[in-house]
Amino acid sequence: LIKASFSDGNNCYATTGLSSDNNAPAGKNYSCSYCTLFNCSRSVIKEPTPETRENKTIYLVDAREEVNTQLEIEGGNSNPVEIIQYIHNIKNETTLSIAVNKYVDLESNATNVSSVKIIIYYQDSEITALDENRLKIYYYNETSKVWDMLPSTVNVSGNYVSAMVPHLSLYGLFGEPLSSA
Repeated sequence: LIKASFSDGNNCYATTGLSSDNNAPAGKNYSCSYCTLFNCSRSVIKEPTPETRENKTIYLVDAREEVNTQLEIEGGNSNPVEIIQYIHNIKNETTLSIAVNKYVDLESNATNVSSVKIIIYYQDSEITALDENRLKIYYYNETSKVWDMLPSTVNVSGNYVSAMVPHLSLYGLFGEPLSSA
């Protein structure tokens, strides 16, 4: 966040009375690349789209094209969601499972969120040594400093894994090796 202000230090407007001396300087746009600073692969901010299902409002966040992720948020409001994608484990902790190297950090100011369905898409080429049916989404638990496995559903034909989560946080996709049998 960059905050700027201006002042008429020379009292030009008071002296001249010209409206041109009473204008703020032209607006400036500043930007930086979060990914350059924090070594992520991509980052996107998306506005959720409301949809009514069974008399409930579900906010859809479709970022499949940008960061291979889709969200379905129940409750809350339509605050923007930032999805930051990493292709490496930004936490040093590992699991017994094998990382697919797909991690997403989800952030929003949304309040009263009752549940979130996270959907992470993958390519077959990313899981060649893994059992596709045993892919799981893990949540990074900041308190215990471990990756916790979540009950996950694999859609083999759609090439995605989904899980219900109670909040927005850091998630990763992991799998198990193909069996030798």
